[in-house]
Amino acid sequence: RREEQALREAQAALREFSASSAARLWVGRCLLRLARREEGIRALTLAARQLDSYGEGHDAAWGSAGAEVRLRALRLVDGCRERAEDAYAHGGFERAVELYGQALAASPSDDKWGRALLLAGRAACHRRARALARAVEDCDAALALFPRYARAHFRRGICLLELERPTEALKSFQ
Repeated sequence: RREEQALREAQAALREFSASSAARLWVGRCLLRLARREEGIRALTLAARQLDSYGEGHDAAWGSAGAEVRLRALRLVDGCRERAEDAYAHGGFERAVELYGQALAASPSDDKWGRALLLAGRAACHRRARALARAVEDCDAALALFPRYARAHFRRGICLLELERPTEALKSFQ
């Protein structure tokens, strides 16, 4: 896969320039794209804090600033997601949909797994709010990011059953 090759190349750059915040930023971004979120966040945290001894200045500032921007966005996403889960737990499905939408808007495009989780969570809220077509759309979007995401397949199948589309639902369950 392209993302795995990109990670190998970013790791090679980091081995060559171990004090490079820019290389560490790219490793973190690649890890996020590969659904290795915790490792990606650790790499971004190191990049944000790292004093770059290679090419001090623009590259160091760029790597550190890029990592910090992504970390801030991820913290915002996590806060919105937690509030959305709380709203869902208390029956506020429309509010949860809004909060998941805010989280998706703030989510870095690199965080593919995080985005898929948010979409699947929002799909559950749409389903409980009886917006079944929107729930299927969110499941489809999550599956576009991770085609083997079992929870998205299951939720999609349930929604399709409720929409009285059993043939399509069966395909989601397989």
